[in-house]
Amino acid sequence: MKPARLSVAVTVIVALVMVVTVFSVAFGLINFRMQKLQRYQQLQQELDYSAEQLAAAVALPLWNFDQEQIDSILDSAMKFDSVSGLVLARSGRDRQSLDVRLRGSHWESLRSKAAFDGNGLLRSERGVQMQQRLVGSIRVFASTRFIDAQLREFLLQTLACILVMDILLVVSLYYALWRTILRPLQRIESFAVMAGAEEQPQGMQGMHFRGELESLRLAIEGMLGLLASRLAGLKEQSALMAAQEQSTRLSELRVTQILKASPLPITVGNLQSGAYVRVNPAWERQFQLQEPEVLGKTSVDLGFWKNLEERQGWLDRFNAEGRVSGYEVSFRMSNGQIRVFMLSSERFVYGSEDCVLTMSVDVTERKALESELLLLNSQLEQRVQERTRDLDHSHQELLHTMQTLERTQDELIQSDRLASLGSLVAGVAHELNTPIGNALVASSSLSEEVAQMQQTVRAGSMKRSAFEHFMERVAEGSELTLRSLHRAVTLISSFKQVAVDQASERRRGFDLAQVLNEVIDTLKPKLKHAAVRLSLDLQADIAMESYPGPLGQVIINLFTNALAHGFDNRASGLITVRTHRLGKERVIVTFSDDGAGIAPEHLGQIFDPFFTTKLGRGGSGLGLSVSHRIVTKVLGGQIAIRSTLGQGASFEMNLPATAPQVVA
Repeated sequence: MKPARLSVAVTVIVALVMVVTVFSVAFGLINFRMQKLQRYQQLQQELDYSAEQLAAAVALPLWNFDQEQIDSILDSAMKFDSVSGLVLARSGRDRQSLDVRLRGSHWESLRSKAAFDGNGLLRSERGVQMQQRLVGSIRVFASTRFIDAQLREFLLQTLACILVMDILLVVSLYYALWRTILRPLQRIESFAVMAGAEEQPQGMQGMHFRGELESLRLAIEGMLGLLASRLAGLKEQSALMAAQEQSTRLSELRVTQILKASPLPITVGNLQSGAYVRVNPAWERQFQLQEPEVLGKTSVDLGFWKNLEERQGWLDRFNAEGRVSGYEVSFRMSNGQIRVFMLSSERFVYGSEDCVLTMSVDVTERKALESELLLLNSQLEQRVQERTRDLDHSHQELLHTMQTLERTQDELIQSDRLASLGSLVAGVAHELNTPIGNALVASSSLSEEVAQMQQTVRAGSMKRSAFEHFMERVAEGSELTLRSLHRAVTLISSFKQVAVDQASERRRGFDLAQVLNEVIDTLKPKLKHAAVRLSLDLQADIAMESYPGPLGQVIINLFTNALAHGFDNRASGLITVRTHRLGKERVIVTFSDDGAGIAPEHLGQIFDPFFTTKLGRGGSGLGLSVSHRIVTKVLGGQIAIRSTLGQGASFEMNLPATAPQVVA
């Protein structure tokens, strides 16, 4: 017997433990999966937000080629532990140029120019735009190893909790089975054995069980009582009925206490007739009626329903489901006011009657607020649409203004180039005055000598000494004339080549030193009035396939800028132009002066359009902006400036020996 009972108990315990364990493990795995998915999604959202913020942050530095600012932004982004790597790619000809940040083996931030392998990582990529132009792209990578580590720890904790719960469940179930089933069965078995052996059992007094075992105990004692005395059985039945009546009274008392204590209106109605059996004080205050006035009457008798179809709908749902929760109705109050209620009804036994307990919640004010909220939402949508139309109109006006400004800037740039060419013409014309004047004086002198020689020949007084003197003067005059004309031809040739290059922007092969000499020859007349010396250090045999005209325009702009700003109010100065190769494919052109220099706060704006320190005093603010555009967009190179206030400025151009095919 005992092994069988023990086997049944073990079977029940094992079955329950297995069911609880399976459900717990399933719930834990589902929770683990949801946690993992949620954290991955949260990390991806943070990654997308970081990518958008970084794309907006690096747009202007990337547009201005401000590498220092780009490095600062990328290094700051790598301070976040969730970011494992950053890859910034520039668009255009140098789109292969990358700025990479990644995590090292000790989880520190490292800079690298190598390609970054983002396999196995979460990533987000955003385009970097500036003035509606794509200037690059940025990719942000994030490692999930922190999340995976936390989830593994969470999974282990969950499994540990399930194990502890199983142990506690086994112990508690065995203890409960022992207390409620096994031990009572042993006592009942002992009593039955004694009764079967016709011994006189002591009875089962003092034994108290639960559930079916208690019923069994009562049945056995009842059987013994019937055998002992019919009267004892009747007394027991009488005591049982008294206990049931007491329980009913206690139940009614508890319901009454709940009705009085509840702050919500509650009614108890008969299930069949619908007549009110009880109403609580909160209902009396809400409906302004006393309990004696409504007992025995229905809600229809009292005229509460504004629409009887709502009552029929409530009845249909209650009959179908056995309960109603949150059913909206409109009641007419005793003062004629219509108010909205949410009804929740449950079926229960009150005393000996089948009744319906109904709780009423007044939601009139809430419904009014909801209506107002819907109206406000509708008005808000209309305002948003109007504001959107206004913003679209403003956006179109702004685009038109930007287009006008761009056209104006192009016109000013062209005007500035023509002004430079005009200045060049004036300087060359002034420089030509000297050789042409010398040739004219020599020619006039030769003409006079020839006339005198003709008179001497006609007079027949020609002497050898006179003829030798005449020949010496002719040789000197011819040499002076020839030298002056050669100088004029050289100047005209240089000016012609420079003018043709600047007017056509034609791409051709040329010698860098020759082109710079031709350009500088046209600029030398300006040095005579400025007392500025010029030093040239041009490496020979640097062949380029590029645009000599735009390159000459850059030298002219830098030359003009140095005279206007660097040597303003200075008695003397020195301009130096140097060139040298940088490998096989690059050329360095340096233009420097020892003038006034540039203030540190102006260095970041020096290449901005219309930025000038002489606004209204002849400065247009386009010279260096045009030069920067020519170097970066036309010649395909870079230009950098170094300056110390009071010690001059130096512009360094890093140019490809072969310029890009397409002029931007």
